[in-house]
Amino acid sequence: MKKVLLITMIFLASFYSQSFAYPSIPWNTTGINFVTDDSAEYKLDFIGELDQDGNVINSDDLADPTKYRFNNDQTVDKYDRFRGAFEIDSVSDGNDQADLKSSAWEIEFTGIFDIMVTSKVFTGLTGVVPGSGDSVNIYDFTFGTTPIYEAFTGINGAMLTMYIDDYGDGDDFDRTIASSDPEDVMTTASNGDEYWTFGYTGANGLAALGEGWITRGADLLSIFKDFGTGTEFGEVNFALRLIDNQLGPELREIESPIFGGTADIVGSAGLKGIQNQTTPMQVFDNLDAQIAPIPEPATMLLFGLGLLGLAGASRKRLS
Repeated sequence: MKKVLLITMIFLASFYSQSFAYPSIPWNTTGINFVTDDSAEYKLDFIGELDQDGNVINSDDLADPTKYRFNNDQTVDKYDRFRGAFEIDSVSDGNDQADLKSSAWEIEFTGIFDIMVTSKVFTGLTGVVPGSGDSVNIYDFTFGTTPIYEAFTGINGAMLTMYIDDYGDGDDFDRTIASSDPEDVMTTASNGDEYWTFGYTGANGLAALGEGWITRGADLLSIFKDFGTGTEFGEVNFALRLIDNQLGPELREIESPIFGGTADIVGSAGLKGIQNQTTPMQVFDNLDAQIAPIPEPATMLLFGLGLLGLAGASRKRLS
């Protein structure tokens, strides 16, 4: 009976570890991992009707894709959506770093996000646009969920989804494709298998303690086409919780100091220009994030089998 149980456990562990075609991402499951990426985003303007205070009149419009239009105007306003695509280039525990696209791993680890401007507040500050020297007002923007992305994923609170795929299979992420449609870039970042989905866990799509997504910068997107990818003009901070786990390990919450609590992924990014880049996107970003995976079930099962084997060997010696 014990032999049957042991064989069954080994089979289950083997099945779990072999049931997915991709190699495991080399997470350090004893501490915090640092990930970096290249990303890009674009704005969809809300064209629904607003009242005199700038609030939406018919809330159903926020769930209607026909009420959003690309390249309608360049000014960022409340209820506008930002859709973006990104690729995680490397994973590091602070000492060792794994380049996921290298021959050692050949992993494409990508993601997309879809968020909505929920507030826009003038900071009283102005900034000087790199290159042109123009003066622009600086705003604080907060972001929340969009009913359209929640409906797309079927997950309340969803804001960001990550995917895993084989690198070099001919459909890799590319933010500099020759296209006029930004959805072509989004497609290159979402053609793998779903890995994690992050978002807000508060009621009605609101951020709970420790969660948030904020940006400080200018409200005019057209300025980003005039300076290069090495120039930052604005910053993003976010903290989200894992709300649906498809293929990835579970996560341990980490400190989210800006948002006053803990979250499953905490990150920041600088907004960068797109000068001389072939892209349908409007802004580039360089994102850095922290995340703390815990051992996957197969790993824990194998660890348990090891303990079981040690216990069996000890009993045999004692007998």
